[in-house]
Amino acid sequence: MKLANPGVPGGDGGLSCLGFCGADRLFCAAGDAVSLFDLRQTFITWMELSSPASRLQMLAPGLLLAAFDDGSVRLVG
Repeated sequence: MKLANPGVPGGDGGLSCLGFCGADRLFCAAGDAVSLFDLRQTFITWMELSSPASRLQMLAPGLLLAAFDDGSVRLVG
């Protein structure tokens, strides 16, 4: 799954919070913007990377958050 990382005016555009809210919903916060995602609707398989990875973070066993130089983030499981 690929999520757009919204820019934060006057900031670095980084995510301030990412977590689960229920068994199949995910929330993502950057600055004052919050987005909710239904994992069943947004899950797609992917192998192509459009930009080099700048950060990897383990969220749970078998689930990684990958942040990329182009500002996008992906959940890898």
